Amino acid sequence: MSSPDQIIQFLLLHPILFMVIIMWILLWKGIALWISARRDERNWFVAILILNTLGVLDIIYILYAKNKEKKESEEENGKEEDKTANNDTTN
Repeated sequence: MSSPDQIIQFLLLHPILFMVIIMWILLWKGIALWISARRDERNWFVAILILNTLGVLDIIYILYAKNKEKKESEEENGKEEDKTANNDTTN
C-alpha cells in the first residue's frame, strides 16, 4: 500500500500523467455538473461538486441522466401517438 507521500512524489515525478488525470476529472465533472444544472437536479449537482471520485460518479450520473431522458422522451412519444390516434377516430 502506498502512503500519501509516495503518491505525491510519484505525481511530482510524472507531471504529464498528473495533468492528464486533472483534465480527465475536470472534463467529466464539467459535463455532469452542466447536465445536472440543466435538469434542475440539485442533489446530484451538490454530490458531483463535492465528491471527487476521479470521474466515476460523474460518468455514472451522465449515463443515468441519458437513460432517464430517453425513457421520458419515449413516454412523451407514446402519449402523442395516443392523442393522434384519438383525434383520428373522432374525426
